[in-house]
Amino acid sequence: PLISRIQLFSPLFGRVQKGDILVFVNGVSTKDMSHEALMKILNAGHDNGLELTLLWRQRDEQQKMRTTSNSEIRSSQSIARQHFAKVESERQIKIEAMKNEPPPVAMDHFANQAKEKKRKSALLMKKVEPSMASQHFEKKHLEKQASIRIQRRSVRNLVLEKEPDKPLPVNHFTKLGEQDMEEKAKSQRELAHSVRPPGVAYFTDKAEDDKAKRLSQVYDGHDGMSVATKYFNRLALEKETERKRNAQKKQEQEHMPIAIQKFTVAEYEKREKKKAEMQALRDNPPEMSPGTAYFTNQMRDEKERKRLEYQAMRDNPPPSSVASEHFAKERSKHQLEIEARGVEPAPIAIKYFTNKANEERRMQKEASERWRSGQIEASAAVKHFEKQKSARELKIQASRAQIRDRSQRTGFTS
Repeated sequence: PLISRIQLFSPLFGRVQKGDILVFVNGVSTKDMSHEALMKILNAGHDNGLELTLLWRQRDEQQKMRTTSNSEIRSSQSIARQHFAKVESERQIKIEAMKNEPPPVAMDHFANQAKEKKRKSALLMKKVEPSMASQHFEKKHLEKQASIRIQRRSVRNLVLEKEPDKPLPVNHFTKLGEQDMEEKAKSQRELAHSVRPPGVAYFTDKAEDDKAKRLSQVYDGHDGMSVATKYFNRLALEKETERKRNAQKKQEQEHMPIAIQKFTVAEYEKREKKKAEMQALRDNPPEMSPGTAYFTNQMRDEKERKRLEYQAMRDNPPPSSVASEHFAKERSKHQLEIEARGVEPAPIAIKYFTNKANEERRMQKEASERWRSGQIEASAAVKHFEKQKSARELKIQASRAQIRDRSQRTGFTS
């Protein structure tokens, strides 16, 4: 066998190397020998003498044979290593001996006793009948399982007999929600139009008309627009209309999954039914019980009484207290002092700085007027940017003229 690793307390430790091939042990060939038999020979011959015949490889040499004995290697091993190797071999011998010994009598006794106890409990479970409560709950469980199977079978038959639901488009409930919101917005607009003053109604209608005119000018164009602007406005409007039409068509072609449709339709119908019930209660409220009617009328009367009291206090306020009269008198006196200070002439410092600010404002105004009239010569930077701006405007006008000529040659009319 090939030696792949060597343990610390092995009989071969220090005598062989990794990669050696063990050929003979004490003159016996190891070709057909099992691992257990080889270990027994090695452990038994560790102290009495062990002769090994090895085949090993070197890097640049051919295979060689070498034979080692205990006397050759004992000199290279330390006393401590020999001691621990001897202890380990003794321990291995004891373990092997314990494996071959029969089990203790007590262990056999308790093992047989456990088997007998297990056999008796199994026989007892077979002979003893379940109690009345166990039989009752077992019967209830079987009846419940049978009823569940019957209900499932009936539901399955109903599903098979029912006609399949018509598939709905993906945006079906979106459209319903938009219609509902549109109806609510319409009712709110009608209510707002009915209560708004005539002046507000006039200017609101006028603003809406102006907005519609501006939109029509943007999409259709007018005489002040160039030919290119009219063309690109019309092209953008056509593209947007086509995109909306394609998106609407795609949503109508796609169908909602059947499972989602089933539960969504059921939830929608439930919500609509609840909404109809609430509306019916608002239109035809149920009659109140005598106790509820008594306390409701009492609450309404109390509300009306408080409202009349507040209205009477607004119309005929009670006389103010002494403190209120005092603070009102102080407030009027303070107001008179403020008005008297406004009539007095301003101090000299305020008048000086006011005149100075007016003079600076007048000088800035005169300088701006001279700039507009051309009396002040502009700087080189200002002239440079003015020249660039005029050149850019001329270039834009030339481009527009080229586009207009090209469109007239190709027969495009606005």
